[in-house]
Amino acid sequence: MRKSNQYMTARGYNILFSSPVMRITASVLLVSLIAFLLYWQYFAVKQEEYAAENEVEEFILPDSSEMILNRNSSAQMHYKKTQQTGITRLSGEGAFRFHHDHKSFWLAEVDNLAIRTTGAVFNVRAYPQEEQVEVTVIEGEVQFYSMTNEGVALRSGEAGVYHKAGNQFSRQKASPNAMAYHTLFFTFNDVTLKTVAEELGRVYHRSVLLAEHLSNCRLTASFHQESLETILANMAETLNLVITDDGHSITISGKGRPPVTR
Repeated sequence: MRKSNQYMTARGYNILFSSPVMRITASVLLVSLIAFLLYWQYFAVKQEEYAAENEVEEFILPDSSEMILNRNSSAQMHYKKTQQTGITRLSGEGAFRFHHDHKSFWLAEVDNLAIRTTGAVFNVRAYPQEEQVEVTVIEGEVQFYSMTNEGVALRSGEAGVYHKAGNQFSRQKASPNAMAYHTLFFTFNDVTLKTVAEELGRVYHRSVLLAEHLSNCRLTASFHQESLETILANMAETLNLVITDDGHSITISGKGRPPVTR
């Protein structure tokens, strides 16, 4: 009896798929499935979201380009493989390495601003609460612009600044510490303590206050992957400074003296 049921079941399937209508339907479904899979593999736009909260994070993009996000930063990515084009929308601070040899066209967007390149290494600082947006080019070339302003073309060693209040772009020499939040490598070459305090505060996410009479005191030094406490202690010894940390902010005071290269 069991054999008869099995026979009838198999026979039923044979009858079912011997029908011309069913064969056509099955073929159409198969072709549709293949077309769907091909579309998503080769034609669809790939979308991803990235975020860094309490730590600096590194990500690999679909064409093997690289992105680094500073703390409290996020990005949305749209990439079309067939056209080798991608758009990354950034909030906060991030560094990008888009490879020349991949022949991809990338656009990094921040609000109404854009950075266009076919291959470069650059850093973008664009926190919503800050009054300006900074783009620093480490390698290659980029165009930094808005929908209403052609902006500035930037090469390696240059930085572009967009001033939100005046809707204006400017170009300046790049800071060697633009990516220090990731590398923890600092180079200060005859730099004012005001600038040093600002850059250390940015990287270590601390409020670093400077006594007004020390604003023009200058420092020449380099620090490689050292803690903020170690850097400040070296500065205090070199420049005769007093460092006070109340847990909320750090204050740099003292007499100060001409800088000595360490």
